[in-house]
Amino acid sequence: MLDETDVVLVGALFFDPRATFDALGHVAGVSASTASRRLRRLVESRTIRVVGEVSWHLFSQTYPVHAWISVSGREYSAVAREVAQLPEAQHVASLYGREPVFATLHGQNDIDTVRVIDQIHCIDGVSAVYTLPVLQWAVKASGWNPMLLEGEHLERAQAILPLNGPPHLPQITATSELPRTKAEVMALSALQQDGRLTATELSGVIGASIPTAQRLINRLIDDGWFRPRVECNLAAIGMGCKFLVRVQSDPQHTESVLCEFSPHPANRFVTQIAGDSDVFATGVCRNRHELTTILNHDFAAISGLKATQTNIIARDWKRYWTSIDEDGNLGEFTPPALWPAS
Repeated sequence: MLDETDVVLVGALFFDPRATFDALGHVAGVSASTASRRLRRLVESRTIRVVGEVSWHLFSQTYPVHAWISVSGREYSAVAREVAQLPEAQHVASLYGREPVFATLHGQNDIDTVRVIDQIHCIDGVSAVYTLPVLQWAVKASGWNPMLLEGEHLERAQAILPLNGPPHLPQITATSELPRTKAEVMALSALQQDGRLTATELSGVIGASIPTAQRLINRLIDDGWFRPRVECNLAAIGMGCKFLVRVQSDPQHTESVLCEFSPHPANRFVTQIAGDSDVFATGVCRNRHELTTILNHDFAAISGLKATQTNIIARDWKRYWTSIDEDGNLGEFTPPALWPAS
């Protein structure tokens, strides 16, 4: 159970996941040592973790595929558990609805993704797999902020911490533009595992000076290859309703719908998709009553939006390559390996 100081510290991290303990302590009104001790406890209790969200180009030649999985003759949870064991499964959840299992799959290329879909078809109990491939993304969870801070805590955070806004996608024209040196790949791999890795710690990993390591971190962030991402037990911060929503739009309005829909504070991951829907989002809010308001008022007011189809997530089994237990606590983080240095 988080107390008020815990919530403030977590809320400050969403503003800046790499904020110093001095800065976090200032926002919460506690010492840097207290901030450090409390965050360490939250990490050890598997309530929160800061990882590195890296550009898809660094480990794949393609974009993800969202999949809805029909199950017959077997427990839904058993199927979801098997799907979650696939290394290409980024997100796996049990749903209420006709298709009781959802997954976001990301292979190294399209052939690899098709192979994974075939594997899912072969899982005992799976009767059908319905897929919607991603065309582009608009929002990723590294830019999501649940806005947990209020009053003086919010004022302090806004005064000293940069808002962790939505990440941008590097304009890639050739594979040669990717970070390819050994130091860059080593740094990205280390930052992927620990999004708060300091320049001092990174300097030991890559065998460079601390200023060089700091410049490398800054460049990887500025160029969009790496973004620190706060993962947490969503229920612990008051977010008790997780959902998926598929959006249909008028063809001439799809781009404007995507732009207006994406920034909604409930949306964590928004993509444009190919299939019988045009836009897809995974989101979170406090409860189902709040979701009703979001659907009936916020989304319904978007010009050009024709229809929505919503699933409630019963439980997550895996989220951003992190296993999730039945209480929502974070387990092992197993992201895909990055392309090797050239």
